[in-house]
Amino acid sequence: MKNILLVLPLLLAMAGCASSVDIKTAPVVIPPPPAPRAEPLDLKPVQWHLVTKDDLPALLETVKKNPNGNFVLYTLDTQNFENMNLNMEELRRYIKEECAVIIFYEKYNNVIPDTDPVAPSK
Repeated sequence: MKNILLVLPLLLAMAGCASSVDIKTAPVVIPPPPAPRAEPLDLKPVQWHLVTKDDLPALLETVKKNPNGNFVLYTLDTQNFENMNLNMEELRRYIKEECAVIIFYEKYNNVIPDTDPVAPSK
């Protein structure tokens, strides 16, 4: 009887090891959230005036007629104006590259279809 009590747990343990359990796993695909788009620019119009030494007296008369009496001139010499234009071009280039990076990652993550919304229109 004692032998049966020792053999029975051994047989049950061996029977449990004989069966195999199939574990099937599948990757869970969680789509990344789309990158938020920036709000479109709402730029206000700015009036630029080119003032030369010949135009200065007429401009001063216009300033004197201003009822508020407030008037400010911002001036740039040729080199600084050129630097400002180069800076604006650099900003434009940087913004286009950043847009391209965002679109690349959205396409990579299948968030948007294969269209280029910043492509120049013809």
